[in-house]
Order: sequence, then structure tokens, then C-alpha cells
Amino acid sequence: MKPISSPAAWRADEIGGKAGLSRALTEPELAAFEAMLKSVDGKPVLSILPSDFSDPYLVDLARHCRHELSGGRGAVILTGLDPARFGFDGYQRLYWYLGQLIGKPVLQSEKGDLLGFVRQEKDNPFNRGYISNFEIGFHTDYHELLSLASVQAASEGGESGLCSSLAVHNIMVDERPDLLAVLYEGWLDGLYAFYNLQPPEDGWWEKRVPIVAEQDGVFSVHCLGTHFAEYVARDRGLTVPPELDEAIRVFQAIAARPGIGARFVLQPGEMMFWQNWTVLHARTAFTNAPGHERMLMRLWMEALDGRTTPAFIRDRARLVDQIHAEIQARNEAEDAVPQMA
Repeated sequence: MKPISSPAAWRADEIGGKAGLSRALTEPELAAFEAMLKSVDGKPVLSILPSDFSDPYLVDLARHCRHELSGGRGAVILTGLDPARFGFDGYQRLYWYLGQLIGKPVLQSEKGDLLGFVRQEKDNPFNRGYISNFEIGFHTDYHELLSLASVQAASEGGESGLCSSLAVHNIMVDERPDLLAVLYEGWLDGLYAFYNLQPPEDGWWEKRVPIVAEQDGVFSVHCLGTHFAEYVARDRGLTVPPELDEAIRVFQAIAARPGIGARFVLQPGEMMFWQNWTVLHARTAFTNAPGHERMLMRLWMEALDGRTTPAFIRDRARLVDQIHAEIQARNEAEDAVPQMA
């Protein structure tokens, strides 16, 4: 319950916003991407492996990104790539290749997508934010490393947001230590309730899951927002504790204050990677128009050389992987059953 001293405890108004998180790709790095694409010409995107190509410029680029994610500010935005230079197919390939140098891609949904697309879709049974166009407040997801690569911006709105959760923690130390204590205590886990599934163990619903946790002096924040608490409350016939609801809302409200988090439109060709346990992300609502339909590519990843993280956070990530794989297998099995006329 003391202020956290870390390069990852930054404020946007102190580091220069988006610019303070950005790194411009160099011409040798862009040329290395071109050479990589030639070496894997004809291979399906998801079959491309790091072992298919090696270049010292790209190795150093990935090393820089991993350092920023695990020991730096927790986020890096790569700029300077012109999508027209590589084409959409080439852009996918180089993004997938670079992502594997930084982390190990995992399933992002029950659709089995390792390389996902963030865009508005009509088919959204679980009301997932990444295939909607509504505003999404500052939150975390379930995996350690996250990434987005912009393909096309919306005609209006769709600003991305990155905010240091450690900086928000430090503000709450000063302003609302009573509510910060509630976040350290946490509440029940809404993971299975969100997917309308029965947990595999009877004692699941008795487990308390901290929103802010510390291990060996390293802090992790896992704030999914109030709706996950509401899922488990609805499922178990409970009421979300008022102090928990207030604590989460205050945490998110501080993150949304001007100057705390960075707000920006991720331009086509820009790629951002961030450490989910120290950086919150958000998105404003958006409106599409013909020729201006917002679309980004997305990766969820396990870290290759990650930071100290409490076991319960890593275990939940693996549970999400398992749930997505099981739902995907079930849906594929149902689709394979012949339908009677």
C-alpha cells in the first residue's frame, strides 16, 4: 500500500503521450521485413515460424520490445511502416512473424483465432468488445502480452488508450487507500460465469481473486471491469459488494483522467505491444463509413522472457486458453453433425 517506483509507473503528461511510448522503425529494419517476406513467399501466414528467417536488425528490434514490456514502460508503439509498401498480405505476415519474436501467440476466442481481427461484426454471441463498436473503458485482458496492428481507421472515433495501472495505483495510495485495499482483497472470479460454463471444481466459487497483487516486490494489476463481478453475482444469486463496485469504478475513472493515460488513433501501419499486468487499454466508440471501416490485427501472447507474476494470474490465462479450445472443438463437432431435413 505504498507508491510503486518503476519505469512502468508513468503518466502520459510526463512522458509526452503517444510519442513517449513510440519507436520509429528504421530503414534497415523495414528492408529486413522485405527480405523475410521473400524468404517465406507462398507459405500460409500462420505457418510462418521464427526459424524461417533470421536478421540481426529484427532480432534487436524484438529484444528492444521485450525489454520495454518486461522492464521498461510496459508498452511500445512501432511507427514508420507504410502498409502500401508490403500490401495487406505482407503486413499480416510480418506482423505475425514479429509477434512470435516477442511472445508466443495463443487463442483469442472460441473461434480458434491466433491472429485475430478487431472490427465490428454482427455475429457476437458473447458480446465481445473487440468485435463491437461501442466504447470500452480502461481494463486488462487475461494474457500477459497484448498487441494491435492498425490496418484501417474508422471514419469517426476509435481512439485507442494506454494507461499505466501502476500510476493509477499510486494515485489511489494518496487519494483512496481505503478502496485500494479492496482491490488487493478482490472478489470471486467471473471467468466461468462469463462463458456460461460450470467450473471443473466445487470450490471455484469460494476463491477470492485479487485485482492488485504483489509477488517478490513486483506488482500486477488484473482489472477486468465491473461487468465480470456482475456476471458471477448473477450466476450465484449474489450482490456485488458496494465497496468493490466503487473501487473498480474509481480505479477506471482515475485512468480516464486527462494526462494520466495516452489517447490516440493508431494509424495504419502502426503496431503496439503492451504488458497487460502493468498497462490498461481502452477504446472510444467509433463509426464506420464505406472505405473507412476500422480494422486492426490482434495478438494475445505468452511472454518469452516474462516478469514475476502471481501463479493465479498465469493459471487464469491458461484456463482461458483451455475454455476457448473446448468451445471451438464443441462448435466444430456440432457443425459436423448432419442436419435432418
